Amino acid sequence: MCGRFTLTSDIDEIVELFDIGRNEFEGYQRRYNIAPTNIVPAVLTVDGERVLRGFKWGLVPFWSKDGKSSYSMINARAESILKKPAFRNLIDRKRIVLPCSGYYEWRKEGSGKQPYLFQLNSEKTFGLAGLYDTWEGPDKNTVWSCTIITTSPNELAEKVHDRMPVILNENGIDLWLDTNNMDKDLLTSLLTSYPTEEMKLFPVSKAVNYVKNQGEDLIKEVVLNSK
Repeated sequence: MCGRFTLTSDIDEIVELFDIGRNEFEGYQRRYNIAPTNIVPAVLTVDGERVLRGFKWGLVPFWSKDGKSSYSMINARAESILKKPAFRNLIDRKRIVLPCSGYYEWRKEGSGKQPYLFQLNSEKTFGLAGLYDTWEGPDKNTVWSCTIITTSPNELAEKVHDRMPVILNENGIDLWLDTNNMDKDLLTSLLTSYPTEEMKLFPVSKAVNYVKNQGEDLIKEVVLNSK
C-alpha cells in the first residue's frame, strides 16, 4: 500500500528531472504529508509533450454515478490492473508518473504503530507509476483523479509492509509516459519492486499520523518509541 508520501523538491527541479514541457500545476509548494483526496502533481504526455497537472488522489472512474471514490482507489495492485473494471482500460493511454521524494509506511510495534519513511539512497525525487481517469459531473466540470500502482515489496520494504509503490527508473518513466507504447506486456513488466540496494528507510515522528501536520520535521529520523 502507499497511503502517504512527500514531495520536497523545488518546482524547477521537478520540471528538469521529468523533462516537463508545460507546467499546469498552480501554487506548487513542498509537501511533507500528502494524503488521499489531496490534489497531487503528476506528469502525463499530451500531444507529445510532458505536462505537469493536478490530480485528485483517489481514482474516480469515468462511469462513476456520483463522482466519489472509495479509499481503496488510492492504489491499484499491479497484478490485477488488467482485470479490475476501474483500471483495465486505463493502461492503454491514461498513464501518469507522480513525482515523489519519499513515502511512509507503518509497522506494528508494541502497543501501537511506528511510521517509517522510505527514500532513495540519493534522497532525490523519483517517479511513481500511476493511472488516471476523468469524470464529468452534471455541472460539466471535469474531475481529474489518479491512483498509484503498488507491487510486491523488495527485501527492505517487506520489513514494514507487504506492498510497495512501483518506482520507475529513468527508462521506465520514458516507456510509461510514451503514449505510442501500447504493449501491455512491456508496460506491466515495469511494475516490479525497486532494487533494495538503492533504497533506505528510517523511523520518523508519529506526528505524521495526522494529515494536518506538515513541515520538515516529519521527515527527520527519530529514536524508536519516541513521539
